Amino acid sequence: MHRFWKSLAIIAACGIATAGCQELTVPNLNNPERERVLQEPDDVEGLLVGTWTQVWNLWQGTTYSSLPLSAIADEFTTTHENYGAWVLSSEPRVAFDNTPEYAYAAVAENPYYNTYDALASVHDGLEAILKRGIRIEDSKGADLTPRAVAFAKFTQGALLGYLGLLYDRAFVVTENTPIADADAVKAMKPLPYKEVLDSAIASLEEALEIATTNGVAIPGAWVKGDDLTADAFRRLIHSYIARYLVYGARTPAERAAVPWARVVQEVDQGIVSDFAVSGGQGLNSSYKQYAQNNNCATCVTYYADYELIGPADVSGAYQAWLATPLTARDRFDIVTPDRRITGEGGPTTNGTYFRYLPSTNLRADRGTYHFSNYQFYRFQGEYGRTAGAKLPAVTVAEMRLLKAEALYRLGDLAGAAALVNETRVTNGQLPPVTADGVPAAPDCVPRKVDGSCGDLWDALVYEKRIETAGTDQIAFFDARGFGMLKSGTFVHLPIPGRELNVYGFPYYTFGGGGEGSAN
Repeated sequence: MHRFWKSLAIIAACGIATAGCQELTVPNLNNPERERVLQEPDDVEGLLVGTWTQVWNLWQGTTYSSLPLSAIADEFTTTHENYGAWVLSSEPRVAFDNTPEYAYAAVAENPYYNTYDALASVHDGLEAILKRGIRIEDSKGADLTPRAVAFAKFTQGALLGYLGLLYDRAFVVTENTPIADADAVKAMKPLPYKEVLDSAIASLEEALEIATTNGVAIPGAWVKGDDLTADAFRRLIHSYIARYLVYGARTPAERAAVPWARVVQEVDQGIVSDFAVSGGQGLNSSYKQYAQNNNCATCVTYYADYELIGPADVSGAYQAWLATPLTARDRFDIVTPDRRITGEGGPTTNGTYFRYLPSTNLRADRGTYHFSNYQFYRFQGEYGRTAGAKLPAVTVAEMRLLKAEALYRLGDLAGAAALVNETRVTNGQLPPVTADGVPAAPDCVPRKVDGSCGDLWDALVYEKRIETAGTDQIAFFDARGFGMLKSGTFVHLPIPGRELNVYGFPYYTFGGGGEGSAN
C-alpha cells in the first residue's frame, strides 16, 4: 500500500529510492519506541500537532507540486527544470510519465507518500485516544482530549481533501483503517476522487462538531501562527470545507454542478481575517520564494505568466502576443491602469503585487513564449524565514471571491459584482464592475481575447487569479474548473507508478490528449 513511513505502525513498501523492491512487509509492532510514544499523552498530542506542518508543506511549502502546478495553470512561468515545471508547462502538453524511473516522478510520488505519512500519524494518535483511552490533560488536570481530537480530525480532513484534489483516486485512511493488518491493507481499494473529497468533508464536519461542542481553541504554536479562538478555529474549518466543495471539479460542467448554495453558507461562516503562518517558526514557502527570486545567474526564477496578467493590458500587445505563433512569442510591456501590476509611472514601473524585471536568466532555447517582463512580488521577498513575516494560507479575498462565484452561478449578479469590487477597486484602483460587466472605456480591464471589454464573469475570473496568485495551488484547481487549462493538460495525477507496481495495478496516466486531458 502507500508508504506510511514516518509512522512506526506501518505496512510499507520498500524505500522510495529502491525502485525494484515491491513486497509489502509487516513491521515489528512491538517496537518499544512506538509503544512509548503511543502511551504518553504529551507524545500523542505532539504526534497530532505535527501533522499541520505536513498540511502546510503539501499546499505551499514544497516545490515538487506547487511550482509545476502553477506553471501548468499559466500562473507563473519558467524554463527551469524545477520538478518538471518547464517540461510539464511546455506546449504541446504531454502525458505525465508515471513510471518510477521518470526524472520528475516526485511530482506524483512526494505529495502522495507525504500525505499518507501524515495520515498515519493522525491514525496512530486518534487510535491511542479513541480506542485505547489515552487522556490528555493540562497541568491542573483539565481534560484537553477534545482539543487534540478536533485538531486531528481537522488535519485528517485537510489531508484527505488534498488527495481528492490532486489524484484521480486514492485510499481513504482514517483512525478506523487497520493499517497494522497486512491482509486488510492489501485488500483495500482506492476510491474515486469524489468519494475521497466526501470523506475529507466528513472528517472536517466531525472536527467542527467536536470543536463546537467543546469550545475548542487552538494554540498558535500548533499552526505556527496566531492563537485560534474557538470561533476562529470553527471558521477555519468552514473555509476548508468551502475549498473542497469547489476545487475538486475537473471540468467546467463539474464546477457548475457544485452545491453553490452550500458554498455561500460555508463562506459566510468562514474566516473573517487571513489565516497565516508566522515567519521564523520553521515553515517557509518555496512557492513564494521561487516566484519572487531575484534574477541572479543561479536563481531558480519564475515570472508572472502573460496569461495571468495579460488580460489587464489595454495597448493591444497581449492580443498581438496571443495571435503570434507560439514559438515566435516573446516578452512585451503591459500598459494597464491596474496598479497591482504596474505603477503610475507606466509599464516599466512596479505595481503593488508585481515588479518589472526585463532581464532574464531563462533559456531562449527552451521557448521564449515562457518569457515575461514581470515577476510576482506581492510578499516582498518574505518566504517565511523572517520572524514576524506573515505567509497567508487561506485568505479572506479567496473566500470572498468563492462567494462571488457562487452568487454569480445562483443568478445574483449584482451581489457577485459587489464582492468582486472589494479588491478590484481598493487594491487594483480600477472602476467598479456592475452586473453588466466592465464599464466600456478605452482603458477597461480585463479584456477578452479579442480585445473587447470583459463581462462580469471575465472580471470575476481575472480578480480571483490576481488576488490568489502565490497562495497555495488555487490557480491549477481554478483553471481546470474554469476550463482554462491548455488542451492536453492532465486534469489530475494518477496514483504513482511505484504504488501501482506494489499493488499489481496496471499502468495508467493522464494528459497529452488521452484520458484525463483538458479539452
